[in-house]
Amino acid sequence: MLRTATILTLLIPLVACAPGKGDAGTDTDTDTDEWPWDDIAKEAIVFLSRHEGPIDSGPELYMLEKNGEIAMLINDSTAHYNPSISPDGTLVAFHRFTAPQVWTSAELFALDVASMTDVPLTDNNFPSFAPKWSPDGQRLVFSSMSNAGEPSPSGNIFVIDLVGGGPVQLTTDDDPDIQNNDPSWCGADRIVFKSTRESLTVDRDEIFAVAASGGEPFRLSLPNGASPGETDWRSDHDPRCSPDGSSVYFYRFEATRPWTDIADPELAAQIWDEIYPVDIWYTTITAAPGSETRLTDCEFSCNYPIPAADGSVGFLRQSFPSGESDPLSGVVSELMVMDPTGGNARLLMSPDLYTEHAFTLEYWDW
Repeated sequence: MLRTATILTLLIPLVACAPGKGDAGTDTDTDTDEWPWDDIAKEAIVFLSRHEGPIDSGPELYMLEKNGEIAMLINDSTAHYNPSISPDGTLVAFHRFTAPQVWTSAELFALDVASMTDVPLTDNNFPSFAPKWSPDGQRLVFSSMSNAGEPSPSGNIFVIDLVGGGPVQLTTDDDPDIQNNDPSWCGADRIVFKSTRESLTVDRDEIFAVAASGGEPFRLSLPNGASPGETDWRSDHDPRCSPDGSSVYFYRFEATRPWTDIADPELAAQIWDEIYPVDIWYTTITAAPGSETRLTDCEFSCNYPIPAADGSVGFLRQSFPSGESDPLSGVVSELMVMDPTGGNARLLMSPDLYTEHAFTLEYWDW
């Protein structure tokens, strides 16, 4: 159930404020006093980090301002994931596991940055994940498993209007092999998301789009060029659109085994090169599946691309120290930015400003 009455007491009016392969290994001079973020109309970044607690604990939520100040927004014993900052920067939506170690307990919350208090947006006993704000700041798109009590639940995409009305279901898949997740807005009238609706194989995702009013989804990416059941394990994730809704950015696992295998601690050190590298790819909302273009050439992982209003694309680059034989033992995260065509990749700001989070920063939004 949507907690509209509660969230309305928190919300204030919000105001929306030929690609080629790039080189994500090229940085600007780290001694400069001027950084690309200075010229980008984004005043704050939210990110997840495990810096304050045990590395195996859930991540905490932080805000990084353009002047370099960092504030922890939430400090409690629960795990927080997929933060999304509202267009005016006053609210942060995220999902939280209300019962530790129980994935079906995921619910949506909104945090007021000024007061650092949060309120629940859902309380429906269905796991809900990955909220993203609409351009006008009045709606959230998210994924949920309304049949989570079944042995093999399916996932679907929903939209909630925070100024009135309950969740509207956009996709209606009930096949347990179909998972629709990682939704985000593509302009005001379209949603992009990842899905296994064509591969019919969990962990082999492709990018799809659907009208914000519902309807039949259509495919945007074709990572395998394959029919359902083929054994290649490339997988596409976290699509984000340019502000005008025409360009779609996402990251792809170039994997020869399921990317989720990396979570197995007994396998991780031996199999990482079967799952990585991860790179950022591009397509358009009207392009034929299979015509997407790779924009980065990362040794380890470039992920979570997020376009800004000026056309530049921020992303998270993860690498490992020179000479380190096992990259999973020392991954370093850096906030980067590149041109919309993938070139001129450079540090978004001095890494000295968030150095304490370099080894635990794992998700971001602006």
